[in-house]
Amino acid sequence: MTSTQIYGVEETSELIEEEPEVDPAQEESSSSSPDAPPSYFAYGPIVNPMVRRRRGLHTLEEKPAILPEHRLTFSYGGVAEIIPQRGYEVHGILMKMESLEEWKKFQATDVGYNEMDRVQVIPYGSSTSLPAVTMTMKDFDQSKVDAPMEQLPTERYLKLIGHGFRFYNVDPDYIDDQIMSVPYTPARKPEDYETYGAISDRLPKLTFAKYQKLCQETSEIYF
Repeated sequence: MTSTQIYGVEETSELIEEEPEVDPAQEESSSSSPDAPPSYFAYGPIVNPMVRRRRGLHTLEEKPAILPEHRLTFSYGGVAEIIPQRGYEVHGILMKMESLEEWKKFQATDVGYNEMDRVQVIPYGSSTSLPAVTMTMKDFDQSKVDAPMEQLPTERYLKLIGHGFRFYNVDPDYIDDQIMSVPYTPARKPEDYETYGAISDRLPKLTFAKYQKLCQETSEIYF
């Protein structure tokens, strides 16, 4: 099956929602608790508040940060992955789940074949690194990463990431170069949807009275 390849995602504003304000006292209490989940460095669609809300994930202390010596790639299945690689950096959102239960729920559904690694990230505007965890791909083929993608990400997938990054004021140049300029498979327009065609008005009609009579005359069930 051949994918249509397009470069440069056109921005829209429909894939983001405003986040509710969080009480600073609640943030401080959550972060100081000994049972608080670790800080997570996110770089995929989960950076978008709308995605987290739809998945029932509640987060605190979100802020943009940089992971040095790692590279973002969409070469495996058209989804965002990061791999260790010198000379590159990945921008993302540092966040915490509100509870250990939500953290475990997130891990169970998102880790997949990747490993959860302990890393050091640098928040925007800071020169001090902070500990965090993130998902990285260790078993990868470098030649595949550098080659043209076999399966492209979808237009909507890239927009979810791009809009989430813009919401948290991630570097616009990074968004344009690393997200919105990635080749993608365009979303279908409503007029391009496939249908089964119109239903003929010459089909025989079955009245409810006739249906009841058929049910009384046979042991078969008609749905």
